[in-house]
Amino acid sequence: MAGPVLVPPDAIAAIRQRLNDVEADVARLKQQLRAPEVQANQPWWVQRAGAFAGDSGFEEMNRLGQQWRAADRERAREEVPT
Repeated sequence: MAGPVLVPPDAIAAIRQRLNDVEADVARLKQQLRAPEVQANQPWWVQRAGAFAGDSGFEEMNRLGQQWRAADRERAREEVPT
């Protein structure tokens, strides 16, 4: 029969830290799952506001959309008879 497994103290500390991190993540996820109940009274656009903050792809899409609309306005001005 094998004896007890000895685990170094630094490994135990690392395992405890990882467990604390996992428990904190689980608590955060539970809070997020409860959040829709609180947000149910808000309009959809308020709930989604800021979802793309700092997203470079979204910023590029906005820049290209503005460029397209500006070009379209310019074409429309050129087509209007004076």
